[in-house]
Amino acid sequence: MVKQGRVNSLVILVLACFVAGRVAASSSYSVTDFGAKGDGVTDDTKAFLDTWNATCQSSVSSVLFIPAGKTFLLNPIVFHGPCKFYIRVQVDGDIIRPGKLWGGNFAHWLLFSHIDQLSIVGSGKIDGQGAAWWSCKTNHVSFSSSPLSCFCLRQSHVSAVSSSCFLHAFTSFGFFRSNAQPVPTAQVAGLRLISSPQMHLVVGFSSAVRITGLTITAPGDSLNTDGVHIEQSRDVVVSDSTIGTGDDCISIGTGSILVNVSRVTCGPGHGISIGSLGMANSLAQVSDIQVDHCNVFSTMNGGGYGYAKNIIFESINLTAVMNPIIIDQHYCANNVCAEQRSAVQVSDVRFIDVRGTSSSQVAINLNCSQNVACTGITFHNVEIQPAQRGGQASSYCFNAHGTVTGIAIPAVPCLMP
Repeated sequence: MVKQGRVNSLVILVLACFVAGRVAASSSYSVTDFGAKGDGVTDDTKAFLDTWNATCQSSVSSVLFIPAGKTFLLNPIVFHGPCKFYIRVQVDGDIIRPGKLWGGNFAHWLLFSHIDQLSIVGSGKIDGQGAAWWSCKTNHVSFSSSPLSCFCLRQSHVSAVSSSCFLHAFTSFGFFRSNAQPVPTAQVAGLRLISSPQMHLVVGFSSAVRITGLTITAPGDSLNTDGVHIEQSRDVVVSDSTIGTGDDCISIGTGSILVNVSRVTCGPGHGISIGSLGMANSLAQVSDIQVDHCNVFSTMNGGGYGYAKNIIFESINLTAVMNPIIIDQHYCANNVCAEQRSAVQVSDVRFIDVRGTSSSQVAINLNCSQNVACTGITFHNVEIQPAQRGGQASSYCFNAHGTVTGIAIPAVPCLMP
């Protein structure tokens, strides 16, 4: 483990030197020079776009500077690429969204798209002010764009309500179609993301992305507020972050390959999930996922076809976690799903040095498909005790195959060879 730590430190040092070298010869563009007020009341969207255009078109590596001590109010904005050279967005000030509902189907509030060699760093706070959207979902009301409000529906329409509210909510921060290979300079570091209407940070169709030092917070009862969501992306690292939301701490969706999650503290929330694979009988492809030195996780799949394979959960600490280890190929997001004949093939999943406590009686739940078995499930030194004194921790398996070595508490006698 010490050797691995030294290697990681060396990589970070080399990367830091590379980034510093690029920035040393750069130009700097402050949003205040382009008219941003930063008073928390004036709409600074146009000033940010004008600053971005100047930065993106610069003939040298550049810094887009968001100064400290100010709060910038932004409506939906897309920072488009490609750009000519490396860009660092230095977020020292705070950014907030107007505290109201929006018309239209905005997928993202702040979106960075088609930009290679981009870093977004700083200690600034990005506040999605999502309370109004959570209220729509929680109280079974729907969204109306004229006027901008939530309105109540009869109980008979509740099933349509949840879908409507979900579609209109949006992600606070998006990072799409960035390819930083061969040198990984696509970074998001140090930011504080709070109260997104839906997911806080999404990485999609990108490669060589490094996410570190984030603090992400939302109330434990806020719906669909995943901390970090990764999909259709390769070589993504999430590390040294603290995430507490009303949904997944980190969610890993289809098309994710070579994802590493380490030294992340989760809670409240639903843990680290490789999930919602094969929805609507779609193709799922997830492989080479490693989660280590974290404190809570779960995995879930349902329906569809394809695979989730070569997944490692190692050195995990659990504290009063509900469903600490779960593979569920019967998972259904809205509780009205029909039984599926197909399922995502789950194979080569390893749980190594997992210790802590479970707030649910079933601490290990391997609920695999009747038609497509889970194979190559490995437990090595797994010790999960009940969180409450006098409680019990048990295991459950259905059509799950694998091996157990070392300690296994609770025992997993239901795991077939």
